[in-house]
Amino acid sequence: MKIAGITWHGVDNFGSMLQAYALQKTIEKIGVKHTYISYTKKANVKYVLYYYYRYLRSMIPWLTERKDLFSRFHRKNIKATFRLFTQNTIHTTDEKYDGFICGSDQIWAPNVLDPTYMLDFVTDKTKKIAYAASIGLNDIPQELILTYKSNLSSFSAISVREEKGQTLLAEKCSVESQVVVDPTMLLKTEEWEKLEKQIHIDSSYVFCYFLSESNDYLSRNDIADSIGKSKVYGVTTQKKPNPLMINITEQVGPAEFLWLVDHAERVITDSFHGAVFSVIFNKKFTLCSRFDPKDPVCQNSRIEQLCKMLNIEKYRKLGTAFVDDESYYSAINAIVEEKRKEAMGFLSGAIKRLNGDEEM
Repeated sequence: MKIAGITWHGVDNFGSMLQAYALQKTIEKIGVKHTYISYTKKANVKYVLYYYYRYLRSMIPWLTERKDLFSRFHRKNIKATFRLFTQNTIHTTDEKYDGFICGSDQIWAPNVLDPTYMLDFVTDKTKKIAYAASIGLNDIPQELILTYKSNLSSFSAISVREEKGQTLLAEKCSVESQVVVDPTMLLKTEEWEKLEKQIHIDSSYVFCYFLSESNDYLSRNDIADSIGKSKVYGVTTQKKPNPLMINITEQVGPAEFLWLVDHAERVITDSFHGAVFSVIFNKKFTLCSRFDPKDPVCQNSRIEQLCKMLNIEKYRKLGTAFVDDESYYSAINAIVEEKRKEAMGFLSGAIKRLNGDEEM
């Protein structure tokens, strides 16, 4: 049995690439061949040349720019079509696979919606499933409801990552779904450790991973107190230099990111996946809310969902969650294991239905 997947698997983002890896690895463990479709909505000659240029650069081991670290990790660890498909050509994949799966990540977010990520190019509804797809935002605009409803009502099985998304699909689109964990939580700690790549850091450290343009997290008294006198290394999208942190962004790809989280004294992050990997590696961590709740593109629902699921809401204050004692993890790990089993039940069942409940 062959299944094709579609998600943001090739972007230079730790969470996007690692969740894609985790879902593919899990599907393969079930006993099914899985390949991601390499896709971009539109592609001019310049974009296509750059796409293949990145692929070729990844084969040259002494090139260590950040983009090379991502491309190399992707080439070595993720199975994807060599051909780059567009909105005009992706329909040609329909007859090549026994089933299609979309997710995870915020591929269903209204502000970036592309119906291709709802498998609109697949004609047979029995061939379509979704795993942990995320709407991300707090609402679906009225003008998009028909798009969601018409595309998703033809799926054989749908799961989403957040309860908020489940509610929006049910109440606004009459589409039923199941809430499951992010794919990264389907793999166990030791499976992630095999992918790690060490970078040179000569002392114990606190690791920061920030997506917000804000530069003031480390100035807060509660966070500064949790750091103490430790060295602080960070990966960030912040453009302004931060005197409180050694910026190592250009040295870090997905494998290095995993090592940095695993070996840190503490992780400080405003990233959903930064928090998820802190949990996977049982680290002390501080999780900051990145968005103002009134922001129309507020994406805090995934953070809120994670805190609720792991029962760490009680540690939240001023928009920040602290996990300060590693003894918390006996309870947290039990929850993760239970949720992993539930998610595996959904995924295995959905794939069996694609196969007519036959042996795969």
